[in-house]
Amino acid sequence: MKNSSRHLGIILCTYNNEDNIQKAIESCQKISKLFAKSKIVIIDDMSSDKTRDICMNFIKKEKDINIQLHSKTENKGVSDSRNIGIRATKECDIVTFVDGDDEVIKDGWSEFANRMTTDLTDITAFSFIKEKGEVQENVGSTNYLEGLVDSKELHKALLNYLMRPNKDHLFTVVWAKVYKRAIIEGITFDTEMNNFEDLMFNITLIERVKSYSIFSEPGYKYTVNKPGTSLSNTSKRSIVSTLTMNRKAMKKIKTVLQSSNIREQNKQTNELSPYYHCSYAYISIIMSRETASKCKNMSALIKISREFSKFARTIKLRKYAMQYKYVTGGGPYMPYFCCRLGLYKFAVCCWYWHGLKARK
Repeated sequence: MKNSSRHLGIILCTYNNEDNIQKAIESCQKISKLFAKSKIVIIDDMSSDKTRDICMNFIKKEKDINIQLHSKTENKGVSDSRNIGIRATKECDIVTFVDGDDEVIKDGWSEFANRMTTDLTDITAFSFIKEKGEVQENVGSTNYLEGLVDSKELHKALLNYLMRPNKDHLFTVVWAKVYKRAIIEGITFDTEMNNFEDLMFNITLIERVKSYSIFSEPGYKYTVNKPGTSLSNTSKRSIVSTLTMNRKAMKKIKTVLQSSNIREQNKQTNELSPYYHCSYAYISIIMSRETASKCKNMSALIKISREFSKFARTIKLRKYAMQYKYVTGGGPYMPYFCCRLGLYKFAVCCWYWHGLKARK
């Protein structure tokens, strides 16, 4: 039985996904048929492979679904693509985002369609299947919440997330979620960001959200080590550029933490303590992940050390490291120790060594 009360908009963003886009579209087609009214919008970010041709051939063959293709004439990244999708689905009362090398899962969406006939929360989050090679793992959207939650519980979840970032997906991704159209009205993705744009989007929404649903049934399949990505210029991005984009998202989090609602939840502690902790945690995560891959020789390591040292002095990183709760957050110890002392170039060398060991 179809859900006749909701109009679903599916925003599928793709770039050079010729090996995966057919399955992605087919999975979107399946869930679109769970609703009496639906619309699939595919935004191709100027792919250089056969992605666009595959999309066009699918649309020509399938006449029974409402599906559109927007072919961009300039590669501007996934944030721009999603904004196009939001505008193109303005008649839909619920929207979901899909990456071109992932899939949506019908079983989880069937449960959603049946349960949301009358009661629709501002945001619904599915658990998802994480696929890496031949290995699949069922991942919950959050470790802190389940079922129907209100804004106070969501604010508590934000505080928990900030103490262990990158371990929870409630705020870090927009896929595997359904957004009520009214809740995202007037909100767009920051087109200057090609990293942490999902976090920025979700944090911007948090003070609007009154109700949130957590579904345990998987509604999405996320593929790790993707051959294509909606962000075509990821490889050209410098470490400092990534750190700068993260700082932008963290400043938004700081603003939210200083709001009256969050202050009430966090009244037992320093209101900005989770912000400082999370700020250092993300810097350590980025440096651990990217230093080894970016430094191909000693001159590259020296250059990155200088750039990071300048960045760290500018933001006064030592202050963040001093408030980082290592027992809770963990991570490589020596870079943390160096940052507490203000020895930022030594910290980069430690992150480089840690990254090399992790890649073996």
